[in-house]
Amino acid sequence: MVTHIKLNHRARSKSLRDCELGFTLGEIVIVIVIIGILATVALRTMSGAVDNSRHQEALEELELLSEAIIGNPELVSGGVRTDFGYVGDVGALPTSLDNLVTNPGGYATWNGPYIRYDFNEDANDFKTDPWGVEYTYSGSVSIQSTGSGSSITKNFSNSSANLLATSVRGTILDRNGTPPGSYADNISVQLSYPNGSGALTTLSVNPNSSGAFSFSEIPVGNHNISAIYQIVNDTLTNFVTVFPRTGGFTGILRFGTDHWIDSLGGGSGSSGIQYVPGTASILPSGSHKDLYFDIYNSGTTAISLNWIVVTHAIGGIFALHLNVSVTTIFSDNCDKLAPGDTAVASPAYALNPNDTVTVNYGSIKSIEGCGGATTGIPDNTDFSVDFSDGSSISFTGVW
Repeated sequence: MVTHIKLNHRARSKSLRDCELGFTLGEIVIVIVIIGILATVALRTMSGAVDNSRHQEALEELELLSEAIIGNPELVSGGVRTDFGYVGDVGALPTSLDNLVTNPGGYATWNGPYIRYDFNEDANDFKTDPWGVEYTYSGSVSIQSTGSGSSITKNFSNSSANLLATSVRGTILDRNGTPPGSYADNISVQLSYPNGSGALTTLSVNPNSSGAFSFSEIPVGNHNISAIYQIVNDTLTNFVTVFPRTGGFTGILRFGTDHWIDSLGGGSGSSGIQYVPGTASILPSGSHKDLYFDIYNSGTTAISLNWIVVTHAIGGIFALHLNVSVTTIFSDNCDKLAPGDTAVASPAYALNPNDTVTVNYGSIKSIEGCGGATTGIPDNTDFSVDFSDGSSISFTGVW
């Protein structure tokens, strides 16, 4: 019995010694296989995470390149979009991505570089995607990243026409809200925009009688627009924001003077001679005060002015002279023009078609004949003027 106990003790001691010596070869192989499997899974997970990160980075870089080309619509100041990128400044799409950082040919309207400094590893980093492959761009409306093995595409417009061939339209009115009517041909609406070659081009159109005008084939951006009323050389300027696809609508361009108030009773005309609305004014001439107003030959033939009659209802207003442009129709220090008197032209004055001239009814005195104090013409004085050709005009002087 004692011997049996000793043998069991030895068997147990040998088993403990085997454990202290380590794993068997089979066990080690199993552990290595498990570690390999875990490493493979980890590497695949990390590779997928890297690819996802690069994919997201590519999307962000494509967005930045698009904004460099067509601007960031979220950049607004005073309710007006301020950024239209390369296209807004040049009026054309860049032919390559290099145009975004280097002036393509001494363009005066180029205002780059247009790339933000998120791309700062090297000078050409903005042209390569996160896999080190150059972006694909050929002057169209899309940019592609191909470094991942598949194409990641950014379309920044449906077509180039939506960026380069939009429209601008609006309406011309005077201060009172009156459309130009028959004066429309004497209004020039001018729009300046970048022509795609580094310079500005200016287009000019006439509005219709309702004041409506339009331009076509205009690139996106903020462009200068002006309206010139040629009869009195009155010019107003503004700018129009032209958006992709929808174009630009200026709304109303409104002159600061009641140029076409005729239809509302402020002035009228008949036959070939017309009053130019809003031109009646009082200006000092030495120690005297003179009435000035403009007339216009709207006919197709010359008009011979042999005499002119100025009529008003204010007592104590007499004129020493009456001039048309720089030509004296009447001048006499003592025999002053009373309301309704005829000022005879010698020789006759020829008013040619489309001519606009200024009439000066001046050196106003308080009595007829020699002497008399200098006086002025009251505000809101109604005038009517008759001409030898049968034309007549009327207007109210508002100083």
